[in-house]
Amino acid sequence: MTTLREGRLNESLLVFMPFDLALAFLGEPRRRVYARARVGGLLVVSLLLAVGLFKQPLWTVLLIPLGAMAALAFVPLSDRRAAAAPAETAKKRKAGGRASQKTGKRSAARAAGKA
Repeated sequence: MTTLREGRLNESLLVFMPFDLALAFLGEPRRRVYARARVGGLLVVSLLLAVGLFKQPLWTVLLIPLGAMAALAFVPLSDRRAAAAPAETAKKRKAGGRASQKTGKRSAARAAGKA
């Protein structure tokens, strides 16, 4: 497939691309387009692997970038942030619930004392 010796002996170079480091510097729309293109390329690699064109066992190696790129390509950023937020909001609710229970008891005691 290539004249470079590294490419002939190491087919995982088709799976791991150094261009993926650019994802940190791309905006959301460009990041999504790049990730979708990478998912397409990874699916082509998996098809060629299934056909038998590639000799190295790349199935497990292929899952790492495929999962990450699929998440970037098809899950909106707001959903990814919301998925990370429940643990934080649960902590805040728990702390807020304790405070409101204490103030609720105090206000009930004050109301009973005034009545």
